[in-house]
Amino acid sequence: MSVVISLLFWQHLESTLSPGERFARARSNDDNQAAEQIAWGMVRKNPAQLRWWIRFTDAHADVIEDEEPSPISDAAIRAQLAKASDPRVNAIESYFYALRMNAGDADASAVLPLADANPPAPFANFVIGEAATEKKDQQTAATRFEREGSSSSEIRQLCQRRALRTWIDNNDWASVRKRINDPGWAGVIDASLRLDLAVHDRDVLHVLWWAWPASYIDITAWPFVLAAVAAALWFWIATRLGRIHDAVPGRIFLYVVSVVLGILSIYPTILTVTIQDEMGFREVGQFVPDLIYNIFGIGLREEGWKAILFLPLLPALLRRGSRIEAMTCGALVGLGFAAEENIGYFEHGADVALSRFLTANFLHMSLTALVALSMFDTLRRRATSRDAFKVVFPLAIAIHGAYDFSLGSNDLPMSSLLSIILLIIITQRFLRQLLIASSRDDERDVLNLFVASMATITGVAYVYATTQVGPMDAFRLISLGTLSVAVVIYMFVRELKPS
Repeated sequence: MSVVISLLFWQHLESTLSPGERFARARSNDDNQAAEQIAWGMVRKNPAQLRWWIRFTDAHADVIEDEEPSPISDAAIRAQLAKASDPRVNAIESYFYALRMNAGDADASAVLPLADANPPAPFANFVIGEAATEKKDQQTAATRFEREGSSSSEIRQLCQRRALRTWIDNNDWASVRKRINDPGWAGVIDASLRLDLAVHDRDVLHVLWWAWPASYIDITAWPFVLAAVAAALWFWIATRLGRIHDAVPGRIFLYVVSVVLGILSIYPTILTVTIQDEMGFREVGQFVPDLIYNIFGIGLREEGWKAILFLPLLPALLRRGSRIEAMTCGALVGLGFAAEENIGYFEHGADVALSRFLTANFLHMSLTALVALSMFDTLRRRATSRDAFKVVFPLAIAIHGAYDFSLGSNDLPMSSLLSIILLIIITQRFLRQLLIASSRDDERDVLNLFVASMATITGVAYVYATTQVGPMDAFRLISLGTLSVAVVIYMFVRELKPS
């Protein structure tokens, strides 16, 4: 069904999306070859479209830089550019092409008069600003981007954003403040910029106010749909395991509050990320520092805040004395966190998002459930030496950090295999605790529900992937996530042993 729906979606999109929308989609997914072909088709259709020449040059340069084959030769590009009737187009594009292709020292003599004219020629200041950026001349870059953004250029807002980012990178906060309340810049003053300003000013109240909305400024409707479908199915699975159908007084309320607390745990996590980033504690592209960051940065802050937000539930859970409720509440705190985090994954592109999306809910639910159960058993003095909080919590941090590192590292051989091994360890530990706390009938019913839900979530993810890269490449985008889902399903079947 998902394949049929995907084919229908793709046909609809291909017939309705504009070339600009298809180009933006390809670029957002790092499909530079597709972007190159779309832009090349547009400049062949109308060689005077400077906007499309700029787009083509960017995509073509990235294809060459990635050492991917390009069917478009320099001779063909020059021949097509010669067909442009406007000499300004030829001058600006020739300069930008030389700049992006690193063809010696690009000569700006023909472009500078166009940039300094009143009004300036469209894109002239932009390409000079790009050149200044490459030369690390931040002041010139910001001035040129601002000049392009102050004109009636079709890339006005893009250049205003570039100017603001250049000032921030150059620590020129006075220039940023001048534009905050300027009506001409209103379209680019977003939550992310206000958060950057609040962090710089050490304004804790405004950091708290802008941290959450800043995380979602570029998110579209699709990620919300995917996250909602996955969260609903996982909630159904978790509450079925938690015997919500027994109608025990207060149980439904506990489970709903657990999800809400999980969602709220995202907020202090984002604040912690902001503080760590300001302190310079972030990934740097080196093996050992990045592994340390993933464990003691990502793993510690996420597992720590989920555990802290679980604490308000502990007094009630201890009074009620139910291990299955403790485990389910922990899982639902993890689910609330994952549902919010899933949306944020899509800010980094479909490739990154779909490698994590299909397993993120289960990862957070199982780790938080194990930590919650260890807290519950430890406080009741019924924990074994292996299941005590002082053992389980550090283990959860280490596994979480190592799992994230394995998905994001390019330096670790067979990193995908390591992520699957870690997933097997988590799944096995989670299910063996579940076997102690649940009944056989519940396990069989949940297994059926789990397999059906995983098929549904994977199918929906495939439909989304198709809208980004097409039906065939969509299989590549979801391949690692689907393999991980298959491993988790196998572990469920192996441990629960349905008759």
